[in-house]
Amino acid sequence: MLNFEQNRPLDVIMFGRIALDINPADFGKSFIENKNFNKYVGGSSANTSVGLAKMGCKVGFLGCVSNDSLGDFALHYLASQGVDISHVTRAKNGEMLGLAFSEILPNGKTNLMMYRDENVADLQITADDVDEDYVASAKAIIISGTALSASPSREAAFMAIMLAKKHNTKVIFDIDYRAQVWKSKTEISLYYTLAAKDSEMIMGSREEFDLTDSIISDGDTDEVTAQRWFKEGAKLLIIKHGAEG
Repeated sequence: MLNFEQNRPLDVIMFGRIALDINPADFGKSFIENKNFNKYVGGSSANTSVGLAKMGCKVGFLGCVSNDSLGDFALHYLASQGVDISHVTRAKNGEMLGLAFSEILPNGKTNLMMYRDENVADLQITADDVDEDYVASAKAIIISGTALSASPSREAAFMAIMLAKKHNTKVIFDIDYRAQVWKSKTEISLYYTLAAKDSEMIMGSREEFDLTDSIISDGDTDEVTAQRWFKEGAKLLIIKHGAEG
Protein backbone atom coordinates (compact mmCIF):
# COMPACT_ATOMS: atom_id res chain seq x y z
CA MET A 1 0.00 0.00 0.00
CA LEU A 2 1.27 3.46 -0.90
CA ASN A 3 0.92 6.06 1.86
CA PHE A 4 1.60 9.57 0.61
CA GLU A 5 2.66 12.55 2.69
CA GLN A 6 -0.42 14.74 2.68
CA ASN A 7 0.48 18.36 3.44
CA ARG A 8 2.50 19.06 0.30
CA PRO A 9 1.78 21.68 -2.37
CA LEU A 10 2.29 19.31 -5.31
CA ASP A 11 0.66 15.93 -5.82
CA VAL A 12 3.25 14.73 -8.32
CA ILE A 13 6.34 15.82 -10.24
CA MET A 14 7.02 14.37 -13.67
CA PHE A 15 10.63 13.73 -14.64
CA GLY A 16 11.18 13.01 -18.30
CA ARG A 17 10.48 13.76 -21.90
CA ILE A 18 8.88 16.82 -23.48
CA ALA A 19 8.76 16.46 -27.25
CA LEU A 20 6.83 17.49 -30.34
CA ASP A 21 4.33 15.35 -32.25
CA ILE A 22 3.62 16.07 -35.92
CA ASN A 23 0.40 14.45 -37.12
CA PRO A 24 -1.21 14.55 -40.59
CA ALA A 25 -4.28 16.75 -40.91
CA ASP A 26 -6.05 14.13 -43.05
CA PHE A 27 -6.20 10.91 -41.04
CA GLY A 28 -6.35 7.77 -43.12
CA LYS A 29 -4.00 9.15 -45.75
CA SER A 30 -0.29 8.46 -46.07
CA PHE A 31 2.47 11.03 -45.66
CA ILE A 32 2.76 11.13 -49.43
CA GLU A 33 -0.88 12.17 -49.76
CA ASN A 34 -0.97 14.64 -46.85
CA LYS A 35 -0.05 18.24 -47.51
CA ASN A 36 -0.92 19.71 -44.10
CA PHE A 37 0.18 18.67 -40.62
CA ASN A 38 -0.65 19.69 -37.07
CA LYS A 39 1.80 20.08 -34.20
CA TYR A 40 1.17 18.91 -30.64
CA VAL A 41 3.20 18.71 -27.46
CA GLY A 42 4.21 15.07 -27.00
CA GLY A 43 6.41 12.78 -24.98
CA SER A 44 4.91 10.34 -22.50
CA SER A 45 5.90 12.41 -19.45
CA ALA A 46 4.43 15.59 -20.91
CA ASN A 47 1.25 13.76 -21.87
CA THR A 48 0.95 12.22 -18.41
CA SER A 49 1.47 15.57 -16.70
CA VAL A 50 -1.35 17.15 -18.70
CA GLY A 51 -3.65 14.19 -18.05
CA LEU A 52 -3.04 14.39 -14.31
CA ALA A 53 -3.58 18.15 -14.29
CA LYS A 54 -6.89 17.71 -16.12
CA MET A 55 -7.97 15.28 -13.40
CA GLY A 56 -7.37 17.95 -10.78
CA CYS A 57 -3.89 17.01 -9.58
CA LYS A 58 -1.30 19.66 -8.78
CA VAL A 59 1.52 18.72 -11.15
CA GLY A 60 5.11 19.90 -11.48
CA PHE A 61 7.76 19.04 -14.05
CA LEU A 62 11.51 18.43 -14.05
CA GLY A 63 12.82 18.45 -17.58
CA CYS A 64 14.59 20.28 -20.38
CA VAL A 65 13.39 21.76 -23.67
CA SER A 66 15.05 23.45 -26.63
CA ASN A 67 15.94 27.12 -26.33
CA ASP A 68 13.88 28.20 -29.33
CA SER A 69 10.31 28.80 -30.47
CA LEU A 70 9.44 25.10 -30.29
CA GLY A 71 10.58 25.06 -26.67
CA ASP A 72 8.45 28.16 -26.10
CA PHE A 73 5.47 26.39 -27.65
CA ALA A 74 5.89 23.31 -25.44
CA LEU A 75 6.20 25.31 -22.22
CA HIS A 76 3.30 27.61 -23.08
CA TYR A 77 1.07 24.60 -23.69
CA LEU A 78 2.03 22.83 -20.45
CA ALA A 79 1.51 26.00 -18.42
CA SER A 80 -1.87 26.59 -20.08
CA GLN A 81 -2.95 23.12 -18.92
CA GLY A 82 -2.03 23.84 -15.31
CA VAL A 83 1.40 22.16 -15.16
CA ASP A 84 4.05 24.02 -13.13
CA ILE A 85 7.03 24.63 -15.46
CA SER A 86 9.19 26.61 -13.03
CA HIS A 87 11.80 23.82 -12.97
CA VAL A 88 11.97 23.04 -16.68
CA THR A 89 15.34 24.20 -18.03
CA ARG A 90 16.53 25.17 -21.51
CA ALA A 91 19.13 23.30 -23.55
CA LYS A 92 22.36 25.29 -23.64
CA ASN A 93 24.09 24.05 -26.79
CA GLY A 94 21.40 24.17 -29.45
CA GLU A 95 19.90 20.72 -28.74
CA MET A 96 16.46 20.31 -30.31
CA LEU A 97 13.18 18.84 -29.13
CA GLY A 98 12.61 15.24 -30.11
CA LEU A 99 10.15 14.80 -32.97
CA ALA A 100 7.59 12.06 -33.54
CA PHE A 101 5.72 11.75 -36.84
CA SER A 102 2.65 9.55 -37.15
CA GLU A 103 1.11 8.06 -40.26
CA ILE A 104 -2.38 6.57 -40.05
CA LEU A 105 -3.20 4.52 -43.13
CA PRO A 106 -6.64 3.57 -44.51
CA ASN A 107 -6.25 -0.03 -43.27
CA GLY A 108 -5.90 1.27 -39.71
CA LYS A 109 -2.18 0.59 -39.52
CA THR A 110 -0.18 3.29 -37.74
CA ASN A 111 3.46 4.09 -38.38
CA LEU A 112 5.36 6.06 -35.73
CA MET A 113 8.66 7.60 -36.75
CA MET A 114 10.75 9.08 -33.94
CA TYR A 115 13.63 11.45 -34.56
CA ARG A 116 15.86 11.63 -31.48
CA ASP A 117 19.34 10.71 -30.33
CA GLU A 118 21.43 11.27 -27.20
CA ASN A 119 21.76 14.95 -28.11
CA VAL A 120 18.02 15.59 -27.90
CA ALA A 121 16.97 18.46 -25.62
CA ASP A 122 15.11 16.39 -23.02
CA LEU A 123 18.29 14.44 -22.19
CA GLN A 124 20.22 17.63 -21.32
CA ILE A 125 18.80 18.11 -17.81
CA THR A 126 21.64 17.85 -15.26
CA ALA A 127 21.90 16.78 -11.64
CA ASP A 128 22.44 20.45 -10.71
CA ASP A 129 19.03 21.25 -12.22
CA VAL A 130 17.27 19.03 -9.67
CA ASP A 131 16.17 21.26 -6.80
CA GLU A 132 15.92 19.46 -3.45
CA ASP A 133 13.16 21.69 -2.08
CA TYR A 134 11.11 21.14 -5.23
CA VAL A 135 11.37 17.35 -4.95
CA ALA A 136 10.45 17.58 -1.26
CA SER A 137 7.35 19.63 -2.13
CA ALA A 138 5.62 16.71 -3.88
CA LYS A 139 3.83 13.61 -2.67
CA ALA A 140 5.32 11.56 -5.51
CA ILE A 141 7.72 11.79 -8.44
CA ILE A 142 7.30 9.81 -11.65
CA ILE A 143 10.60 8.88 -13.32
CA SER A 144 10.56 8.06 -17.03
CA GLY A 145 12.88 5.25 -18.07
CA THR A 146 13.73 7.16 -21.23
CA ALA A 147 15.51 9.72 -19.03
CA LEU A 148 17.98 6.99 -18.00
CA SER A 149 19.19 6.33 -21.54
CA ALA A 150 22.02 8.89 -21.65
CA SER A 151 23.95 11.43 -19.62
CA PRO A 152 23.48 14.01 -18.18
CA SER A 153 19.78 13.14 -17.82
CA ARG A 154 20.67 9.75 -16.34
CA GLU A 155 22.52 11.30 -13.40
CA ALA A 156 19.78 13.89 -12.94
CA ALA A 157 17.16 11.15 -12.70
CA PHE A 158 19.12 9.28 -10.03
CA MET A 159 19.65 12.56 -8.16
CA ALA A 160 15.88 13.07 -8.16
CA ILE A 161 15.36 9.51 -6.87
CA MET A 162 17.90 9.99 -4.07
CA LEU A 163 16.33 13.27 -2.97
CA ALA A 164 12.86 11.71 -3.13
CA LYS A 165 13.95 8.88 -0.84
CA LYS A 166 15.49 11.42 1.55
CA HIS A 167 12.21 13.36 1.86
CA ASN A 168 9.73 10.46 1.65
CA THR A 169 8.50 11.55 -1.74
CA LYS A 170 7.20 8.34 -3.28
CA VAL A 171 9.05 7.16 -6.39
CA ILE A 172 7.01 5.85 -9.31
CA PHE A 173 9.03 4.32 -12.16
CA ASP A 174 7.47 4.32 -15.63
CA ILE A 175 9.79 2.07 -17.64
CA ASP A 176 8.82 3.91 -20.86
CA TYR A 177 11.21 2.09 -23.22
CA ARG A 178 12.22 3.87 -26.42
CA ALA A 179 14.88 2.09 -28.45
CA GLN A 180 16.40 5.05 -30.29
CA VAL A 181 19.09 6.13 -27.82
CA TRP A 182 19.92 2.94 -25.92
CA LYS A 183 23.23 1.31 -26.80
CA SER A 184 22.77 -2.26 -25.51
CA LYS A 185 20.34 -4.62 -23.84
CA THR A 186 22.71 -4.93 -20.87
CA GLU A 187 22.75 -1.16 -20.36
CA ILE A 188 18.94 -1.07 -20.44
CA SER A 189 18.64 -3.79 -17.80
CA LEU A 190 21.30 -2.25 -15.57
CA TYR A 191 19.84 1.25 -15.32
CA TYR A 192 16.21 0.15 -15.28
CA THR A 193 16.98 -2.22 -12.40
CA LEU A 194 18.81 0.46 -10.41
CA ALA A 195 15.83 2.79 -10.73
CA ALA A 196 13.26 0.10 -10.01
CA LYS A 197 15.03 -0.96 -6.80
CA ASP A 198 14.27 2.45 -5.27
CA SER A 199 10.70 2.69 -6.53
CA GLU A 200 7.52 2.08 -4.59
CA MET A 201 5.53 1.65 -7.80
CA ILE A 202 6.74 0.25 -11.14
CA MET A 203 4.73 0.22 -14.35
CA GLY A 204 5.46 -1.03 -17.83
CA SER A 205 4.55 -3.50 -20.53
CA ARG A 206 5.45 -7.19 -20.43
CA GLU A 207 8.26 -6.43 -22.90
CA GLU A 208 9.56 -3.61 -20.70
CA PHE A 209 9.70 -5.80 -17.61
CA ASP A 210 11.52 -8.47 -19.62
CA LEU A 211 14.08 -5.85 -20.66
CA THR A 212 14.46 -4.70 -17.06
CA ASP A 213 15.09 -8.24 -15.81
CA SER A 214 17.11 -9.46 -18.80
CA ILE A 215 20.44 -9.69 -16.92
CA ILE A 216 19.01 -12.21 -14.45
CA SER A 217 16.22 -13.81 -16.48
CA ASP A 218 15.32 -14.85 -20.03
CA GLY A 219 11.66 -14.04 -19.39
CA ASP A 220 9.21 -14.65 -16.55
CA THR A 221 5.49 -14.84 -15.94
CA ASP A 222 3.69 -11.84 -14.48
CA GLU A 223 3.47 -13.65 -11.14
CA VAL A 224 7.21 -14.31 -10.97
CA THR A 225 7.99 -10.72 -11.97
CA ALA A 226 5.62 -9.35 -9.35
CA GLN A 227 7.09 -11.46 -6.56
CA ARG A 228 10.62 -10.44 -7.53
CA TRP A 229 9.87 -6.73 -7.25
CA PHE A 230 7.74 -7.06 -4.13
CA LYS A 231 10.76 -8.67 -2.47
CA GLU A 232 12.83 -5.66 -3.58
CA GLY A 233 10.41 -3.33 -1.79
CA ALA A 234 7.91 -2.31 -4.45
CA LYS A 235 4.37 -1.81 -3.14
CA LEU A 236 2.54 -1.79 -6.46
CA LEU A 237 3.31 -3.26 -9.88
CA ILE A 238 1.42 -2.62 -13.13
CA ILE A 239 2.24 -4.98 -16.02
CA LYS A 240 0.51 -3.99 -19.26
CA HIS A 241 -0.40 -6.36 -22.09
CA GLY A 242 -1.60 -3.93 -24.73
CA ALA A 243 -5.10 -4.65 -25.96
CA GLU A 244 -5.33 -7.56 -23.51
CA GLY A 245 -5.20 -5.15 -20.58
